Amino acid sequence: MDWEPGDEEWGRVLDADTEIVGLVCARIPIGAVRDDVPRSELPKDVTWIRFKSTRERDYQVAPEILEKVFGREVSGSIDYGALSLDELWWATVI
Repeated sequence: MDWEPGDEEWGRVLDADTEIVGLVCARIPIGAVRDDVPRSELPKDVTWIRFKSTRERDYQVAPEILEKVFGREVSGSIDYGALSLDELWWATVI
């Protein structure tokens, strides 16, 4: 687990090769988990997004929504119309 309480909005679950298995948001009950993780192992009170790779640009979100949710300005160097989960994580933790 990679997370610093009180300092970060996301926790990352890493495997032995330090590949991301999952991301969990501390601010809202949402997470992303690799598609090979059994659903039975996931907490029920979190909305889960399944992924194959955190590097694929399969997502989009309005930066204004992220700013409202996270209470701060997000990175301006990311294309929010073609967003990867890695980029989402970076946009909201830096």
